[in-house]
Amino acid sequence: MKNNHLNCFLIIALLLSCSVAHSQSKNKKLEYLEFKIDSINQAISSESEWIKNQLVLEKRKIADLKTAVGNNKRKIDSLNNLLNEQNSEYLKVQRALKALKTNNQKIVGDISKLSDTTLFQPKKTTPIKTVRIGNQIWSTKPIALECFQNGDSISVITSSEAWQLAWEEKQPACCSINFDPKNDSIYGKLYNFYALTDSRGIAPNGFAIPNFSDCIELIDFAEKNKIENFKSSLYWKEKKGTNKLNFNGTPSGIIDEFGNFGMFNEALYYWSVGDSRTQKYLTLSKSQEKFSLISATIQNIGMPIRLINPTF
Repeated sequence: MKNNHLNCFLIIALLLSCSVAHSQSKNKKLEYLEFKIDSINQAISSESEWIKNQLVLEKRKIADLKTAVGNNKRKIDSLNNLLNEQNSEYLKVQRALKALKTNNQKIVGDISKLSDTTLFQPKKTTPIKTVRIGNQIWSTKPIALECFQNGDSISVITSSEAWQLAWEEKQPACCSINFDPKNDSIYGKLYNFYALTDSRGIAPNGFAIPNFSDCIELIDFAEKNKIENFKSSLYWKEKKGTNKLNFNGTPSGIIDEFGNFGMFNEALYYWSVGDSRTQKYLTLSKSQEKFSLISATIQNIGMPIRLINPTF
């Protein structure tokens, strides 16, 4: 009987021990879970704080961008106002030029009466013949002048070495095609950049070297006509012209800084005045169907000069 009681006691003690152990194990799990929850809460709190800081920074950036946009808008408005003022001034100048042109036409009379007439240069006995092309008066061929307006001579070059030396020393110079003066009556002389831009001026009284607007007007007129009507009927290797308009465009070619001739009888070139940094030239090659106006970014070439009467 005593043994039975003892056994019962042992069983109860064992059960109590298991219960306590299980309770302790459960408490440890709860503590671990609570620790993890606290850690997660701290991480969330830290992340939330970082996000708040980033939002503050972004708001500042947006505010700075709004300020910059506002400043730029004010600048744009100011530039637009300036542009409008310049456009208004430009229109006034255009109207004044148009009125001046009209007055000149009234004084001179009917422009058609000047077609194929001559205007004389003061320092030469040989007149410069002219022809009317559209609403412009052009010389009938490139010039072969050997002096400036004030009478100073332009160096006439007769060799490749002398041409290169004049270019290197930035001296005004001209030459005949292939250094043969017999070509002057057809093609005129070739002038270097320094002769073209010399302050003493090449064009005699009553004439000027064509500018950008003059060339554009000629190009516009040429686009309404066949290009062969502008080309001479002789001298072109290919695609000779009819010269119907008496413009007599001859293919003179050019000369480079070393005194080498190129594109002779293949392409037409005429100098055009530009700004102090670059000039422009009018060109027409055998393969082209119209005139082209090109900026001469290099200053080492020589080309003919064809004059225009700027009165019209």
